[in-house]
Amino acid sequence: MNSTDKAVGDYQGAVKRLFQAAFDQLRVEDPEYYASCSLVLASGGMVELRSCAMAGGVLETAISIVDAAGEKSEVCRIETGATTH
Repeated sequence: MNSTDKAVGDYQGAVKRLFQAAFDQLRVEDPEYYASCSLVLASGGMVELRSCAMAGGVLETAISIVDAAGEKSEVCRIETGATTH
């Protein structure tokens, strides 16, 4: 396994953990919306992860549910501030 394969594997594992945490939190905070999202996923929808990094260091990550017709509904959005490297 080369370093790219390892990095992709690490990323995919992190994405799965992020989805699990977001939906666990949603199930507790908004059970009705969680049930609606579950129905969309069971009907052929998908989960979308979007991350944007800005030159100043701000990183925004959004998780959305996309139904079979392409309609999106945001589950959560996380923004972290600029950091110095």
